[in-house]
Amino acid sequence: MDNFFALIKKYYTNFAIRNGILIALGLILGQIENSLQQQAERENPFSLALLGICNYGLIVFYNHIILRLFLFQKRIILFSLLFVSYMAILTLFIMYGSPGILGDPFKTDYARLLPDIIFNTILISLFYFFHYFFLQYIKQQEIELLNHKTEIENLKQQLNPHFLFNSLNNLYGVSLANPADVSNKIIELSDLLKYQIETSKKDYSSLEGEKEFIEKYINYSKWKLQNITINSTETGEAKNYRLTPMIFAPLLENAIKYSNFDKNPIINIHWVFSNSKFSFKISNTFNDNQSEPFSTKSGLKNLKKRLELFHPKSSLEIEEKNNVFTANVTIWDLTIHA
Repeated sequence: MDNFFALIKKYYTNFAIRNGILIALGLILGQIENSLQQQAERENPFSLALLGICNYGLIVFYNHIILRLFLFQKRIILFSLLFVSYMAILTLFIMYGSPGILGDPFKTDYARLLPDIIFNTILISLFYFFHYFFLQYIKQQEIELLNHKTEIENLKQQLNPHFLFNSLNNLYGVSLANPADVSNKIIELSDLLKYQIETSKKDYSSLEGEKEFIEKYINYSKWKLQNITINSTETGEAKNYRLTPMIFAPLLENAIKYSNFDKNPIINIHWVFSNSKFSFKISNTFNDNQSEPFSTKSGLKNLKKRLELFHPKSSLEIEEKNNVFTANVTIWDLTIHA
């Protein structure tokens, strides 16, 4: 079952492969049907193939532009105007374009053509509805699988004895030198762990909550690592967008981990807000001679996959230059978190 799901996901969800297979099957069946006709009724194979590709192009335009971008987005007025225009163009194509390609006489009986055109268009719409919701089902299954893996991984990290041991060790050291600071640091650590556990069970969180978590993480890290410098700046007006949780934390964790090998570790964070668009850029210094190899491929791969699933209109750019590692996450078409 898992292999079947993987096969469906690999081929059916790929736009180019899926449509390429459908076009090929359509052309083959069309040529077979044409070859079975009487010699006098057979069409030119090349003209028939060209007509088939033109028809499929009109169907793809109708499905992916008119239905998907307007009807599914509830832009009813624009959809209605485009639907009427599409029907007119399709009718003219059947009356003049199709006969012109095949070399047949033009069809001028508009009244007889219209019922068939409307019926076929409705049938195509129903097939596309099924196809669209099937794709959504596949995507939801993939999200649930990824969430399950992510939740397990997050729980492993949250209960990581290394992290807790180091944090408690720092708290013990502070309790001897500055006992008054201990209670605040315990609360900060508790807040960080609590947020990670709660958001690991959700598909979406708020940018406000994510930003607050990062700020708390920065403050705790500055206290824990006295020699590190972390600068955070903003451009634009902050908006409480809806986005998948814990997409910035792995980048900050890696930045702190690897910059700490440097003699004077510096981390720069820049938040950029604009209309329905947001970006998070983080850069850190690192030492070429560090004993531990500088590798975040697994974490970055997981982050990139989550962005693809939850935010299809997004990008993750990575650059490593002059002992500075930079990661930039940009997300478009964000909505305000309710």
